[in-house]
Amino acid sequence: MCGAVLGVLAACCCCATARDAIQSGADRLTLGDFAGALEEFDAAAARSPADGEAAFFQGVALNRLGRFMEAQRRFEKAGNGGRTSPDFDFELGWSLLGQGRWNEAITSLSAYERRHPGRGQTSEFLGRAHLALGTMRRARDSSMRQCGWIRI
Repeated sequence: MCGAVLGVLAACCCCATARDAIQSGADRLTLGDFAGALEEFDAAAARSPADGEAAFFQGVALNRLGRFMEAQRRFEKAGNGGRTSPDFDFELGWSLLGQGRWNEAITSLSAYERRHPGRGQTSEFLGRAHLALGTMRRARDSSMRQCGWIRI
């Protein structure tokens, strides 16, 4: 997943110092240093406050840290700059799931799954949301899809 996130770096239109901070943060994400990555993305956002890509990456790091409400606010701030990422709907869905906003999470994660079928973590998150809503059949189908037992 981080590889896809890193792929959007080439399209960064922010100033060189903000771009350097985003690259450094992406490197830290890849290493699992989510707090360090957030520091870099915060620095990028401070250097280029209108940069939606920096806000998107802040949200990515916040998701990994379990700070879902803050992550969602960053995704909202990211606007079109963040939506250029192929993982926008997945990351937004993750933040909504973490807040217990099941239906919104399902909408966002389902949009991601339509474009990127077969990703286990998406099926897992969809299964969790359906389970929380009591839609057991859909939860089961998402879990079975994650395990590769069925293809829908």
